Amino acid sequence: MTKAERIYYATRYECKKHIENWGYQTNPDGTSIGFGTVISNDDECICTRTLNAIEKVLNKKRNWETQFLTTGIHDAERFEKEMQIMNMIETTIRNNKESLKTMYEA
Repeated sequence: MTKAERIYYATRYECKKHIENWGYQTNPDGTSIGFGTVISNDDECICTRTLNAIEKVLNKKRNWETQFLTTGIHDAERFEKEMQIMNMIETTIRNNKESLKTMYEA
């Protein structure tokens, strides 16, 4: 398992738990809420390259979920839950990229 995959799965787990505990929440503009940073070990450095790799994993999983729905492996309810989790991961990645950009501009 690559670093990006490990971080993706750790972030996915936390997003799933957040949605189970608090429900799916959106911002006023309709986008999903997200965490400030991805979930990683305390001693890991998260750079833009790592975030891009995590985003590639996310896109691959999204494609799989779409295929699972169209082939009947998953039903619409399961697909909806997975998309909510992935939307939250996407927002978390975006938030993390913004914080890196802000940090390097300062």
